[in-house]
Parts: sequence; C-alpha cells; structure tokens
Amino acid sequence: MGRGSEGAQRARRAKKSDHVSSIGTADRRDDANGTRKMELPVGQVALMCGNALLAVKSGSLWVHGLLVREGSAPVRVCADARIGGALALEAAPGDVQVPLLREAVVSFQLRPAHGSAGGSGSGLAAPAATPIPAEWRQAADSIAAASAACASAGHPAAVVAVCGSKGTGKSTFARLLVNALLSRGSGCVAFLDVDCGQPELTVPGLLSAHLLREPLLGPPHLHQREPGAARFIGDTSPQADPAAYVAAAVSLARWLQGSAGGAPLVVNTPGWVKGIGYEALAAVLAGVRPSHTVLMQAPAVRRNLPPEPFWLPAPPSGALPPPPPIIVQLPAAEALAPDAGGARRASAVEARALLWTALARRCLHEPPAGAEIDGSPGGTLCSEESPALGGWDADAQAAAAAALAAQTPYVACLDDLDVQFLHADVPPRQLCCALNVDAAARRVYLLTPLGERNLQRVTTMQVGRLELPPELMQGGGFASPYLSIGSIAADGTGAGMIKSRNNLLRAAQAG
Repeated sequence: MGRGSEGAQRARRAKKSDHVSSIGTADRRDDANGTRKMELPVGQVALMCGNALLAVKSGSLWVHGLLVREGSAPVRVCADARIGGALALEAAPGDVQVPLLREAVVSFQLRPAHGSAGGSGSGLAAPAATPIPAEWRQAADSIAAASAACASAGHPAAVVAVCGSKGTGKSTFARLLVNALLSRGSGCVAFLDVDCGQPELTVPGLLSAHLLREPLLGPPHLHQREPGAARFIGDTSPQADPAAYVAAAVSLARWLQGSAGGAPLVVNTPGWVKGIGYEALAAVLAGVRPSHTVLMQAPAVRRNLPPEPFWLPAPPSGALPPPPPIIVQLPAAEALAPDAGGARRASAVEARALLWTALARRCLHEPPAGAEIDGSPGGTLCSEESPALGGWDADAQAAAAAALAAQTPYVACLDDLDVQFLHADVPPRQLCCALNVDAAARRVYLLTPLGERNLQRVTTMQVGRLELPPELMQGGGFASPYLSIGSIAADGTGAGMIKSRNNLLRAAQAG
C-alpha cells in the first residue's frame, strides 16, 4: 500500500487545516502568511495549540519555565490539543516599567511551522492549559539560581534527580527545570533519562543521555531526538534485569560527567517506586549522587518515597557522613483538575504508542525537531510532502502505518550480525523463527532512522520484548502477518504473535 491510501489522503487534508490556536485577553492580528501578532498585558496568559515559532518583539514571555525575551532567537513551541492540552504563554513583568502606563504589554508573534503534528484543527478551540503550581515554579527557579551560583563560584555542577510515583508530574517538572536552567544562563543542560517505560526524548526500552541547548516545550512525542549516548534495556521496566538497568544508568551518568563540560544535570526517573523498582532507583541515585532531589508527593502517603536520602549507605563506624543532598518536596500534579477543552493525560499505553509514532516519522526521514527548515530555526515535525503523523487519531495512525508499509527497508545479512536476546534464551537453530525472517535467505529487513553510514558500523542486534502499537502495523488494505486477534498468550513458545489490542483507540480519540 503506497502513500496515496485513503487514510493518508485524509490525514494530508487534515494537515492543511491545522493551525495555531490561542485564547485569552490578548489583542490578535493575523497577516496573509498566517502569522499571528499578539499583545498581552503583563500577568495574563494566552494559550496555544499546534506547532509554531515564537518571537517576542517587546517585553518577555514565560513559557513553561523558559523566559523568552525581546530580541532573542525565535523559539519553537508546540502543544497537542488532544494529549496534554494547550501551552500557556504568560506575559512576564520586565525589569523596567513605564510609570505612566497602567499596565505593561508584551508584544509577540506566532508563525506557523510547516505542518502541525498534534496541532488543533480549524474546528477545535484551544483547551485550557494545565496550570503550573506556584510551588513548582519557585522550586525550579530556586534550583536554577543555586546552579548558576555554583557555576560562578567554580563549584561542581548541580545534579538534580526528579523522583516520585507514576502520574505525579515528574516529566513535566523535569521539563520545567531544564527550561529554567537554560533561562538562568546555562548554555547547556545535561539530561539523563532512566525512565525506560515513558522516556522524555526517545522510544521506550532505552536509557539515554542528552546535552540540551534548546528548551523542552510540549509533550514527549513532539520533541523526540537522537541521544548523545544510550543503552538498550529492551523492556519498559527494570524488573527483568535490575543489575543491567543500574549499570546502564550509572555508565550514562559517567558519560555525561565527562562530556557535559560542567553543565548542570537533570535526572528523569521512573515511577515504579516499590519493591524492585525502589531498590533499582536507590542504586541509580547512589551512583549518580545528586546534589538536589525533588520528591513529587502524591496525596496518598503510601505512594511516596521517604523524605530523606534513602539511597545513601550508612557511613563506616566513626566516619563523618557526606554532606546530605538538598531534598525538595513538591505536591503532585495529579490533584490538578483536567481542563474542559477535551485534552487529557495520556495513559502509559497511549504515551508509548505516540513515542513509537514519532520514531515512525524519523524512519521516514522527516526533518527532526530542532532542524532548520527554509532558514527558520525551530524546524518542523512534518514535511510538506508527508501527512501529519503526530496526532492520536485514526487517520494519523493509518497514515503512519501506510507510510511505513511503503518505505523501502535496509537489508542486512543475518550471518554478519551478532544477535543477542536480552530476556530469552533462543537456540541458534531457532534464530530465524524468533526473528520472523526467511531461514533460506537469512536476510533481515530494517526500518530505522539511522543513515546507511551508521548502519555499516553496526555489528550487534539486540532483541528485547517491546511491542509496537498494532495501529502502526495494519492499515487500509494491509495487515502485519505478526498480528493475531484472539490469540492465547505466547509465553514460553519462542516468537509469539503480537496480540491485537482493540481497546487502544477509544471513542474520544477518534478524529
């Protein structure tokens, strides 16, 4: 099935109607090119959905921890109208106010980027944004200020671990903190992501290390990027091999310490904080040695981590304990009411499906987020020739599946690869069956965002137990041969078929 499938055509037509939406009390003017020019009184908020370049003409805007000032380079902003909701643009008070004006006004413009993955359609108003609690803003700014003071004094860079049970807002606060550090003058922020189930910048199954020089705005599936270094875990939790998980996390921390050049480090941790998850988290923190630890506190006390440095071993008898880290406790985001515009928090299954869809765009060699397109910094999630694949709706998923099916794969000889199964023992004679490849031809077909030059250096292929969302493996006129509806569990049978999850696309998500 080629790109001209009915689903892809519908998605392409929908893309052309995508736009940047905003609501608030700002004065708005649109020019012929679709650029929206706005004036916003200080202290008030405009909400946007879509994919755009933000340029401040006068004053300053506060955007999820990032202070965008007059004259600074345009910043790419994005928000998914269905998952996560609108992005808040708040007019920030300037350093100097004009006494004769009753209220200062910030002037800025939003220029739509090419395509709008996750943008709202022309018939969808922007939903209300989830407010950022004042305690979060104060904590992020305080940590960023302390980090800047350490850098000025020549002290070791701050290492901040963000911890808490699932659903408490760890990823949201980590993005807020990264942006606050960049606003405080850090030209680079090191980012260690050890959440292999719902990572911030990669697909599931990876632990990754990044050197960030651009802000993190929008949900994870809208800013996926290549890591500086990564380790493949092959699962969505450390349960299968906690020792390998801890060793991978600590090795990435060491890589960042040698590559970050004194930049502050933010550590995004998983939400599994009981049993083996607790022990793995404690071992990772002991290896990373944070100077600050942010504990997101859920309303149910039993879900929370201990409010002390639980990862530090007891010092030897008679020895002085090391200086304790600074522990900051913050209220969880789960108590915040969902907005009334239809946006909601993605479930774990949905979040992973969106991350795999983002990888699908990269396998199609579409421009990555942050690239420069037509001389405009900020880049785009979609090219003009391909449909918008970022949304969580039937048309976008069908378009992604059709485009993947039409993509020409790379071919590699199985005999040239060292194949490693991380969570199973596969006899050599069953290798082809386990990989679902032709035993006679002994060829493996690969769809990957890596270029041919990088692929030529690959000597090992590791196989985990991750599942692609069925929506990316079936579509109009075709279906993957590895999907089975109504099948029994394949545990212990080698290469089992992937079970179709018919409940993934709910009525509220259908376009």
